Parts: sequence; C-alpha cells; structure tokens
Amino acid sequence: MNRKQVKYNTYEEFLQGNPNYPIPRDIECLDLIIKKKWAEEMVKGERNYDLRPFSFLLHDRICNQDTEKFKEDHKNDEDIYRWCNPVRTVMKIHYHDYASTWSLDVICIENGYMAPFDGDVEQLHQICNCHDLDDICTELNAENVEFRPIYYYFIIGDIISNENLMPNNK
Repeated sequence: MNRKQVKYNTYEEFLQGNPNYPIPRDIECLDLIIKKKWAEEMVKGERNYDLRPFSFLLHDRICNQDTEKFKEDHKNDEDIYRWCNPVRTVMKIHYHDYASTWSLDVICIENGYMAPFDGDVEQLHQICNCHDLDDICTELNAENVEFRPIYYYFIIGDIISNENLMPNNK
C-alpha cells in the first residue's frame, strides 16, 4: 500500500517550511450592518451567530489577498494548500443599522466560511444551534448539487456594549 508522504504534520511545521507564507493579520474590529431584530436576539441571548451569504465586498474585507495568492500559487501541492487559510480572525464586531441610530459591540469567538453540506451544517448545529441552512442543504442534497454557495459565519461571544438598542439584561 502506497501512502503519500505528508510534509507538514502541524501548522508550525508548515510555517517553518514556508517562511514566505503571508500570515493573515487579525481584524481587531469588523464593522457590519445587521437587522435590528437579530441584534436584539443577540442581546437577549437567543442568537449567538451571524451567517452571511458570500459577497465580494465581505470577502475582500475578511480575507487576506496575499494568502489567497500564495494558496493559488501552490494549488497543486496538497501539503501546502491544506494549511493556507486566507480568512482573517475577527476579534470584535461592531453591528449597527444603516443610519447608525443604534449599535451593538460583541466579541467574535470564531469565524470562517462554509458551504451547506451535511457535515458543515451539522457543525453549525453543534457550535451555535444554527439551523438557518437546513432547508437549503436538504434541497441541494435532493438535487445532487456538487458546487454549493459559500456562507461566512461569525460565532458571537460576550456583548461588550449596546447603544440605543435595548437594555443589556437578559
């Protein structure tokens, strides 16, 4: 049995072997518009996630372009390709409406992207009890769709502050 030799067993080994890898810098605070209803649900503790369909605007804001280029340049090298994650870690999110009449600042404990495949949707169930993609996943499975839309997710932690939204008690 021929098993492919793996070059890197850990992210640290990958970084040592690729000193030119452009490590994505964290985003200290991401500014996003959100529906007031969802912000209120976050304050009440009823919603601990934000799920957004792919858009080039959001992609350009949270993905490191240099890392994406590095990944593209090494797309035929599985050992390098699998360690390249262009998504920048978001530390905090500043939510507000279009007119900035209210705001909500939260800690972001995890963020990334996913597609509505059974495993990814199940992971969202476990992490944050999110069922927003269940129907989409079922429909795409029934139609045997191979290429699926991308969604960005943000898992919300503690609330830092809210202004003109509602009292911060649950």
